[in-house]
Amino acid sequence: MVLLALAVFGAGQGLFISPTSGAIMAAAPGGQTGQAASVLNVARLLGISSGIAAASTVLALSLWGTGGSGGTLGITAPLLTAAGRHVIFLLAGLIALAGLLSLFAPRARAHPETPAGASLLVEPAEQCTQEDRRDARRPAE
Repeated sequence: MVLLALAVFGAGQGLFISPTSGAIMAAAPGGQTGQAASVLNVARLLGISSGIAAASTVLALSLWGTGGSGGTLGITAPLLTAAGRHVIFLLAGLIALAGLLSLFAPRARAHPETPAGASLLVEPAEQCTQEDRRDARRPAE
């Protein structure tokens, strides 16, 4: 059962993180990709850390509510399983809430004159004229 849960979790991570990171990096201006990558990694690590802290807090509070000390030592398996279920249901509710909120989030739209499939980012090399390129090939005087 644990192996199946880890496989589903890993597939979800692979399907979500790669396209999201690619979209964020593609939206960053050319000279600021380093800063964009830093902010992306900080946000990801803060999310992971706060998620673990929140889940651990809910687990400890659930165990404390059963008359325990908030720790997992000396707790029977059924109580530990019930407390774990509380954490899973809370996290599932938060995921559903996040999905619901994302449905109502404003979407960025391309300019109406931009053709479908066109890149919204312009590379500096594309802005050069033929004359600029010829001047760049000439040896310095």
